[in-house]
Amino acid sequence: MRRKGIFGELQNLRLQTRELEITNTGQETNLNISSVAITGIDADNYAVSGVADGLGPREKGKFTVTFNPKGQVGGSTAFLEFTSDYSGDEVTTTDLSALIPNTNGLPQH
Repeated sequence: MRRKGIFGELQNLRLQTRELEITNTGQETNLNISSVAITGIDADNYAVSGVADGLGPREKGKFTVTFNPKGQVGGSTAFLEFTSDYSGDEVTTTDLSALIPNTNGLPQH
């Protein structure tokens, strides 16, 4: 799964959606996902859906992550963390952070 720069620099204040793919690379064992959470100071601006409980051997799945900038420009910091039984309850973290530049410029006097 891609772990950095999921949203990156955005050009507008609309809802943004990204799909993150996860693959069970195991040849014979299931990958069980025990928890999924969004953390960070701007976690309330993000939502995750489409999370499966697990994946069969060599199966692929997707998380859908939605970012709502709530009309604010600037940076937004959050992380998607999911815990699986890969190598004993491993936590995988993906950076969801986004930046919406202020295109209005500085106020003039």
